[in-house]
Amino acid sequence: FDKERISFNDAVNNYKDKPEGAPSANILDHQITLVQKDGSSIERYHGIIKIYDKDGVEKEGEQQFPADYLLSLRTIKPDGRVVEPEYVPYKKTIGMSGLEVGDIIEYEYFSLNPPNDLKNDSYYTPYVFLFQDVEKPFYRTSWTIKYPQNFNMQFYEQNLPAPPLEYKEDELKVKKYDYNEMPRVAFE
Repeated sequence: FDKERISFNDAVNNYKDKPEGAPSANILDHQITLVQKDGSSIERYHGIIKIYDKDGVEKEGEQQFPADYLLSLRTIKPDGRVVEPEYVPYKKTIGMSGLEVGDIIEYEYFSLNPPNDLKNDSYYTPYVFLFQDVEKPFYRTSWTIKYPQNFNMQFYEQNLPAPPLEYKEDELKVKKYDYNEMPRVAFE
């Protein structure tokens, strides 16, 4: 996973300024999925959110993750100080202590998913990787999925700015979706 990981510094140093009208923005929305031969998978997610106004503080002040292992969660102040979150036992969300306009939230986690038991040599996920959101723009959004070559995978791809990069790595097929400056999705 480390080869594909996008570092905090790379993501933040390449980020441009505030998208108009957004209370917050995803500077980085990055997932790597490794599908095993039995259909189980390991996913590593790295997210970085920039807070632009009080609405952003309110919306991002409590974080919740679909994770088995939370690797890191922190607030980075504009002056570089790091503030640790507030963990409360049995609470479903994690409070981002002292979150203010101008702060950045960074988090990383692993999710472990069992085989789907639907069909041999297959992978199924109930999650959808959207590359966009109604509430906030995504500056860099990326999903890399690696899976066994004998899996006949089908992907529902809609409204993408470009097709994914496809290649083989060892005995795996790889699809890499990587997009920059994805605007908010308009309400319909």
